Amino acid sequence: MLDGDHVAIMESCQYPDGVRVLVSSVADLRDGRIIGQTSIQACDE
Repeated sequence: MLDGDHVAIMESCQYPDGVRVLVSSVADLRDGRIIGQTSIQACDE
């Protein structure tokens, strides 16, 4: 999702050993470039 000076991204993947990972990130933009980012990551092991 893109909202002016901010973008939000949710990403998920599964590794060959079966571990699943979910990452949610919010980034601050200036002139189309990322100037700051906060992410939360969750794994099931």
